[in-house]
Amino acid sequence: MAGTADFAAEFDKELKALTPGKYYYKAFATNKGGVSYGKVKEFNITGPAGEPKAGDAIRVVLDGQMLQFDVPPVIENDRTLVPLRVIFEALGADVEWNGETQTVTAKRSDTEIKLIIGGEAYVNGQAVELDVPAKIIEDRTLVPLRFVSEALGCQVDWDGVTRTVSISG
Repeated sequence: MAGTADFAAEFDKELKALTPGKYYYKAFATNKGGVSYGKVKEFNITGPAGEPKAGDAIRVVLDGQMLQFDVPPVIENDRTLVPLRVIFEALGADVEWNGETQTVTAKRSDTEIKLIIGGEAYVNGQAVELDVPAKIIEDRTLVPLRFVSEALGCQVDWDGVTRTVSISG
């Protein structure tokens, strides 16, 4: 498609695997008289190249909406842990906390999830083995995000380059 004074032409090339630094491109246009001209533009790529560093923030997006947490998500043994109340409520589950037994119970429709701090997990009464159990960090209970989301019927994807967890469903 050719561009006009009112509409830019579409660009059909994708730039991949750029590392941080300065880049240049030259845009060409041809006027009605057949004269072509070009202008050099520059742009910068910033941020980490390749895999992110351990200290970079983890983002959690649920159905296109970024979730906000009062305690940031953490990664432990390749598992993302997030504050329980935010994730359960965002997924439409009712949450109960029992301080005596240090147990979280979340219910949505016909699914019940029970997590014991530092220990077991159950879905509808059936024991589930977790790589990383729920834990308390900075006075907040953090739960394994993928386990919780998938137990409630959601799809979970991880983008290691942007350190973003995307949940749909």
